[in-house]
Amino acid sequence: MGGSRGKRKRDDDQTIAACTHLNQSEFSRRIKDISGKLGDLARDVSDTLKIDGSNLPVASNLSQSTRVTSSFLVERKVYGRDAEVKSILELIARSRSSITVLPVVGMGGIGKTTLAQLVYNDPNVESHFQNKIWVCVSDNFDVRRVTREILDRVSETRVPETDNLDGLQEDLVKCMESKRFLIVLDDVWDDMKQGCWEKLLAPLKRIQTTGNMILVTTRKVSVAEMTQTVEPVKLSALEGCDLWQMFISCAFGDEKYEEHPSLCTIGKQITKKLRGNPLAVKTVGALLRKNISIDNWTNILNNEELKSLQDMEGIMPALKLSYDYLPDSLQQCFRYCCLFPKNYLFDAVKLVRMWISQGFVHGNHTGKKLEDIGNAYLADLVNSGFLVNLGFIKLVGRGRNYSNHFVMHDLMHDLAWEVSRTDFATIDGTKHKEILPTTRHLSIFTGFSADYEPKCGSLEKILLQLTSVRKLRSLILIGGYHLSFFTSFQHMFKKAENLRLMQVSATEAHFDCFISSLVNCTHIRYVEVDRIGSPNGVLPQALTNFFHLEVLDVDPYVGLTLPSDMSNLVSLQHLVGAGEALSTIASIGNVTALQELPVFKIQKASGFDIRQLKFMNQLVQLGIYQIENVRSKQEASEARLIDKGQLEELCLLWDSDSTSSETSTEATTEVLEVLKPHQNLKHLKISGYSGSVSPSWLEKFWFLRKLKLINICHVQEVRIPCLEELVLSGLPRLEKCMATCTRELDFYLRVLIIENCNELKVFTPFEIQNLCSSEVQQRSQMLSLKDTGSAERNKWLSGLRVLKIHGCPRLMLSHPLPPAENTQVSVQALLIYPALERMNSNDLSVMSSKELRVLNAKVLEFRNLTDVTSLHIERCPNLVFLSSEGLRQLLNLRKMAIVSCGNRVSSCIVPNADSESWKVP
Repeated sequence: MGGSRGKRKRDDDQTIAACTHLNQSEFSRRIKDISGKLGDLARDVSDTLKIDGSNLPVASNLSQSTRVTSSFLVERKVYGRDAEVKSILELIARSRSSITVLPVVGMGGIGKTTLAQLVYNDPNVESHFQNKIWVCVSDNFDVRRVTREILDRVSETRVPETDNLDGLQEDLVKCMESKRFLIVLDDVWDDMKQGCWEKLLAPLKRIQTTGNMILVTTRKVSVAEMTQTVEPVKLSALEGCDLWQMFISCAFGDEKYEEHPSLCTIGKQITKKLRGNPLAVKTVGALLRKNISIDNWTNILNNEELKSLQDMEGIMPALKLSYDYLPDSLQQCFRYCCLFPKNYLFDAVKLVRMWISQGFVHGNHTGKKLEDIGNAYLADLVNSGFLVNLGFIKLVGRGRNYSNHFVMHDLMHDLAWEVSRTDFATIDGTKHKEILPTTRHLSIFTGFSADYEPKCGSLEKILLQLTSVRKLRSLILIGGYHLSFFTSFQHMFKKAENLRLMQVSATEAHFDCFISSLVNCTHIRYVEVDRIGSPNGVLPQALTNFFHLEVLDVDPYVGLTLPSDMSNLVSLQHLVGAGEALSTIASIGNVTALQELPVFKIQKASGFDIRQLKFMNQLVQLGIYQIENVRSKQEASEARLIDKGQLEELCLLWDSDSTSSETSTEATTEVLEVLKPHQNLKHLKISGYSGSVSPSWLEKFWFLRKLKLINICHVQEVRIPCLEELVLSGLPRLEKCMATCTRELDFYLRVLIIENCNELKVFTPFEIQNLCSSEVQQRSQMLSLKDTGSAERNKWLSGLRVLKIHGCPRLMLSHPLPPAENTQVSVQALLIYPALERMNSNDLSVMSSKELRVLNAKVLEFRNLTDVTSLHIERCPNLVFLSSEGLRQLLNLRKMAIVSCGNRVSSCIVPNADSESWKVP
C-alpha cells in the first residue's frame, strides 16, 4: 500500500513538473481540447449503444427516445385549434400555386403534429388531393430517405434500395405526374442547407399540377424561414375555455365534472401552472385521474409534483429531447438561466456577458468577438424554442434605453432545473431545499424589504443550507437585503475563493461591508449592482481591487460617484450605467480593454488629456468631449483613433459655449483633420466644431451608416459618403451638401433630417440631373419631376422612411416626395415646396411656409391621398387658394384645421356629411 502511494506521488510530481512548462493560456487550451474530445467520444459511445449520454439520476428519468409520428390522429378530441385548421383549409382551397409550403412552428408539446393530423385527415383534404404523403423527418434531413419514403407511398410497386438520388427522383415524377399532392414533413429538426431543400423540391416542381401543398412542422424558426412560401402558422398556448375543457377531460376521463365542484378550484390552480401546453395538460391530467380526491390533488399542487413527471409520454421527455440535441456550450447557457425566477426578463446583453464570465462562450478561428458568438448562442436557443424573444422593451423605472429582452417558458424553466441539479441551486426565501456540495452556481431570492430586519431564525435556515461554498462561481441575490443579511453571510462568502460572478439587486443600504468581505476577489469577472445604497451613490472603494473584473454594471444613478483608482481595473471591458461619472476616472488609458467610453472629457488636469486614448484599441463606442482643450494637431494625433479598428460609434464634441482664445479656427480645423477614425466606423457625430472646412476624410468612409453634423457655424460645403441616416442641424453657413455616390445614397438613405441651414441651396439628391442614368438634363428653377418619366421618379430616395426639412428657406424641393411606404414627412420653411403624390399614413400637416400661396394638385396629388383622415394647415400667411376639388378627392378625410393662415384663403369648402370637424380661424 505504502509503495503504491509513493509511486502515485512520484507520478503526480512528474505531472506537475511537466505542467509548469506550459503557460496559462496553453494549459487552458489543452484542457479545452481534451474536454472537447471527451465530449465527442461520449456522443459517439451514446450513439453506438443507443443510450443517453448523461449519468445523472435525473437524466436517466428523462432519457430520450426516438420519436416517430404518423398521420393517424391519436387524440379523441382536439381543443383550441379550430381557427388554425380553418385557415389552413381555406389556404388549400384557394391556392393556385405550383407548390405552397406552409410551416407550422411551435415549442415541444404545443400540438404541431396534432394540427397536421387534423388537416391531413379532414374529408375536404381527402377529396382535394389525389396523393397524400406523411413523412416523419426527425433529426436527420436526408434527401434520399425522404424522397424514398414519398416514393414508397405513391408507387404501386416496391421501391428498390438504391443510393441513386437521380433515379429515385425520376421515378417520383412518373408516379406523381398530373396528380395534386399534399406532403406532410413532420418534426423537422435539422437546419438543412438550402441546397438540400432545393434538391427535395426539384422533382416536385416538375409535376404539372397546381394547388399542391407541403406542410412542415418544426420547432425551429430557421427551418420555417428557409422553407416557407407563405407566412407560417405559429402555434401558441391554449387559453381560457379551451384549456379548461381539455384539462377536465384529461383529469376526469370525460367532461362531466359537475359532480366534483370542490376539485374545480384546485384544478384551475393546477391549470395555471401548465401555461397552456397541451402535452403538459395531458400528462398532468393523467396523473390526477389516478386518484380523483381533494387530498391527492392538493398534495400534487402543494408538493410541486408537476415538476417531477416521470412518465415517458410526459412533457419533460419531449422537452429533454430538444435539450439533448443542443451542443454542450448551448446546454451550459440554457442551464444557467434556471438561476433566475420564473418569468424573469433577461436582458440580452447582460445574459451574454454572464455566460462569457463563466467561460461558456468559446472563441473560434473566425476571429469573432465573444459577444457576437454569445449572441449567436442566444439566437440558437430562441430558434430551438428554449427562450422567447420579446423584442426591444424598456423596463419601468430603469434609466437604460430600450434593449432586447427574452423570457423562458415555465416548462422550460422546469427542464433547466431537472438537468442542472448538481451544479445549480436556489434558495427561495426561507423554504428548505437541498444544496449539494457540488453546487457552483447559487441564487438566493428573499421577500424581505431592505429596511426590514428578518428574524434570526430565517437567516439561520438559509445558512444551514449552505454547507459549502468553496467551489461557488456565481452568486445572485434577488430581493431586498438588510444589513443583518450581509453581516450573516459575510464570513460564509469569504470562503468562496473561486467566485466569478456576483449580481445583487435591491441593495438599498450597507452593500459596502459585503463587497469588502470578499477578500479573495481575484477571480471576479462580473459584478452587477442594482440600486446603490451607499451614501450619495458612492461605489465601494473595494471594487478597485477586482483586478480581473471584466463587467461592472450599476443601476443608472444621477450623481453616481466612482471610487478613486478605478484605473486599476485593467481588465475592465464594460462599465455600464456610470454615465457622466466616467469622465471622472483619472488615467483611464490604463483600462485598455474597455469597449465603451461614451463620455471622455478632455481636461488640462493630469490624467485627463487626449493621450489617454492612445492604447484603448478595443473601444467600440467613444465620445470625446471638450475638444477645445486640445491645443494642436500634434496633441490630437496622440489619440490614435485610426488604430481603433473595433470602433463603431464616435462622437466628437466641442463646447459651443466655451470660447477659447488659445485655439484658432485654423488650429481647430487641423485638430479635426488628424482625429481621423478607422475605416470601420459606422456612426459619427460632430457637434460644436468651429473650423471652416469639413474634414477631407469624411467622404471616403464607405462603411459609415449614420452621420450627424450639429451646431457647426462656419462650414460652407460638406461632402458625404453613402449613408442610411443623415442629420444636418444648425449649420447656418452651409451652402452645399454633395454626395460622392448619389445613386447609392438614393437607394440606402432611410432618415434625412435638415434643420436650420439658412444658406443651404444645393443638396445633391434633390438635383434633377442626378436622377437620370444616361443624360444630364437642364433644370430650371421651378422644374417639377413630373416632367420626367415615372420610372426615374421612383429612383429618388426610394427607401426613405423619415424626411424632416425645417428652416431652409433657400432650398428647393421641386419634385415629388418619394412614394415609399410608412414615410414620416415634415417640411417647413422652404423656397420651393415638393409635390406629394402618395402617402400611406393617415395624418397630413402643411406648416410654416411664407412662400406657399396655392395648395392644389401641383403640390398635393389629392387623388392618391385617399388614406388621409386628418389635414392640418398652419402658419402659411400667404396661402390664398385651397383646392376644393382636390379636397373632395380625400375620400376618408374626417378632420381639417387651418390655423394662423390669415383670412385670404379662398376655397369653396363644403364639409361632407361624414366629416367630423372643420376649423378655420
